Amino acid sequence: MIKPQTRPIISFGELKKLKGDVAWGAVTWLLCFPVISLAAQGVNAVLSYYDLTGEADQVAVKYLKDALLDPMLFWSAFWLIIFVVPFVEETLFRGFFQTWLRQRLSRASSIIVTSLVFAGF
Repeated sequence: MIKPQTRPIISFGELKKLKGDVAWGAVTWLLCFPVISLAAQGVNAVLSYYDLTGEADQVAVKYLKDALLDPMLFWSAFWLIIFVVPFVEETLFRGFFQTWLRQRLSRASSIIVTSLVFAGF
């Protein structure tokens, strides 16, 4: 008879490290988001001053508006924009990029760099 594995799925140490990573991510987001928002507002103000702005929608909004005529296309686009795209973004940035940086930088540095690159996108 084979004995079932008694090791927990995630150890207490791994859970503590994960909580620390999430906390660092939240702190860097709280610090980076206002900076990126202010920079965007500054660029927008300069462009508005020189009358270089146009009414431009985000790519996802434009795609969703274009899909309004076909209900199946609309709902496919809606679910992709709401669930699939954010999942893929988080997997790429937090799952792969941050893990790769973590092997080369400290935990705090890898989270900060990942947050800045993500905010830039």
